[in-house]
Amino acid sequence: MTYIMSVLSIAMIYLMGNRWKYAPIVGLINQTLWIYYTISKQEWGLAPMVIAYTVIHARNSFKWLNE
Repeated sequence: MTYIMSVLSIAMIYLMGNRWKYAPIVGLINQTLWIYYTISKQEWGLAPMVIAYTVIHARNSFKWLNE
């Protein structure tokens, strides 16, 4: 699972660099995996990052899709 999350994270950063308007949606999908991972493995140190990235991807989704 961590391999999938890593590949999605790298792909999302690449897509955002190309300003592909659906990149934040890819990020949100990836964040659902990170949320699941954080809770299931009880890796609470990841929680601040997961929350921040989820908020940022949601913000970017609304902003980019409305352009």
